[in-house]
Amino acid sequence: MPDGTAHRWWIYQFGPEGVRPLSFPREKLLTDDVFPTAQRPAIGPRRSAVSRTRASITNGPAKRSRSGRSPNAHPLRQALSTCLLSHTASITIGIVCETRDFDRKDKKVEPLSQTFPRPNRPHSPIAQKTFCTVSALGLPRRTFLKRLAIFGGGLGWQAAAGWAAPGPGPKPTDEELLAGAEERIQRHRKGEAVVEVISAGRPVSEATVRIQQTRHRFLFGCNIFMWRPMEADRPEKPKAGQPTSARKAAPSDTELQRAYRQRFADLFNYATLGFYWWAYEPKPGQPRHEYTEQVARWCQQHGIVAKGHPLAWNWAEPRWLPENPEEVLRLQLDRIEDCLKRFAGLVDYWDVVNEAVEFDRPECRERAPRLTALWAKLGRAEFTKQCLQRARTASAKAFLLVNDYIVDPRYEKLLEQLKDREGRLPINAIGIQSHQHGGTWSNRQIWNVCQRFSRFGLPLHFTETTILSGQRGWELPREKWISTPEGEKWQAQEVVRFYTMLFSHPAVEAITWWDLSDLGAWQGAPAGLVRKDMSPKPAYEELMRLIKGQWWTRTEGKTDKAGSFAWNGFFGQYRIEAIVDGRQVEKSVELVPGQKNRFVLELPAS
Repeated sequence: MPDGTAHRWWIYQFGPEGVRPLSFPREKLLTDDVFPTAQRPAIGPRRSAVSRTRASITNGPAKRSRSGRSPNAHPLRQALSTCLLSHTASITIGIVCETRDFDRKDKKVEPLSQTFPRPNRPHSPIAQKTFCTVSALGLPRRTFLKRLAIFGGGLGWQAAAGWAAPGPGPKPTDEELLAGAEERIQRHRKGEAVVEVISAGRPVSEATVRIQQTRHRFLFGCNIFMWRPMEADRPEKPKAGQPTSARKAAPSDTELQRAYRQRFADLFNYATLGFYWWAYEPKPGQPRHEYTEQVARWCQQHGIVAKGHPLAWNWAEPRWLPENPEEVLRLQLDRIEDCLKRFAGLVDYWDVVNEAVEFDRPECRERAPRLTALWAKLGRAEFTKQCLQRARTASAKAFLLVNDYIVDPRYEKLLEQLKDREGRLPINAIGIQSHQHGGTWSNRQIWNVCQRFSRFGLPLHFTETTILSGQRGWELPREKWISTPEGEKWQAQEVVRFYTMLFSHPAVEAITWWDLSDLGAWQGAPAGLVRKDMSPKPAYEELMRLIKGQWWTRTEGKTDKAGSFAWNGFFGQYRIEAIVDGRQVEKSVELVPGQKNRFVLELPAS
């Protein structure tokens, strides 16, 4: 078998008319059957340059130069330049490359990035065009197309493919990004549906149809660390089996606990439960499953999705861990398997590995020396892979995440290292922390983070969000760190902006607030949406207005002559009802993106 590689390219043009694929083998990249001479624009000397490159195209594997670069890289740029020149407007081109490596005797995906710059000759036709960056994805063609179908059109293809906003020109300002949020929300978070009312197999006209949303598909969440059994006395004397994460400064009064639960269930459909190893299993072989199961069952009863956080983190460690790294690894992986199997059906979302990028920071080395030594021995990527593999082995249906507060290229590098040979990540979503104790992110920062991480083609979960209602800073004196009227007003304003920006991005599927109440909040900060007495701050009321008001669907109308009633709503679960002449029928349905969403209600015969 000859040395080198052979390639097959799929080029996708994105334009107003949709996605148009071009497919051809690399050796035919510049032949007349792909780019007929009659269709090529007259570009003077550059055309002859394109023609001269044909000599380097072979029918076999591409030869490598001494530098290791393919001699066909330049023809690729030239061919795509020719393609771009056939359009009068700026267009976006995407490439997927599948590579056959004859030395390895298998297929792999070869990432590539090519930029089409402006030529130096200002009078040439090329110089009159606006060029864009052309990227090749590190994933197979079918995977790309599948993701494209999931995310849909518009900005969806960017999330599926992982490209930043196409085309040059000035970047949108903070004001423009926020101004466009409502249109993006309408486009990405809502869908068309039809209710058909029949009776005895015939359509029923003039039937009253009522549509009432009951649950969002999008996950609006919060940690639920303050939940505790009603009969508990004081936080200083917790009941056996209750982890530290749930009992710190917990409400000691039944009325406070009842109010806490009510505020939580009224607003959220997603809860993060604490699984911090050092608190969850203070004695070897005695994990505190009983309390956690109580919380998870309460969530289930209230239609709240439960997530476990975290299964592997070295911020601290159980005191009983041995010194032997191999034994520590065995215990860590066994813990992951035990938790996933025990809580299957109750807790199916998991932050498996937390904050792996800076696992070796000084605080971790000091507070968790044995766990940190294990991570260092294996490497952050290998340790993370093994944890995820054990989690997937324990539950094929579990929804797995990695989670980090690092949002710079180091996190992206780790994610790249986690990919398998086919370019797939072993997770279901990417967790992004957004604690904003010192000040809030700008709209541009929010958007850039979403765009950069959406290139992996996975949903984004903002797992830990904090915006303060008092003095901004980190670890300030607790006795003076209180919520103020001015701070609460600012917090509400920023919460609305932050949630609106995230809800408008098609790749984001979940936002989790960190600490519902100021009572027991992390660092003692005024970070809650409600005060210590559980009274709502303006931020809570504003989120309620958005989540259960502006972003919530209630409508009604009459069926037409065909017995149909068309409507548009936010994706999620609904209760639909039809009434005519005293007869009534009701049904629970779900409005799902990418489906026809036609719901039939059959009235009893008159």
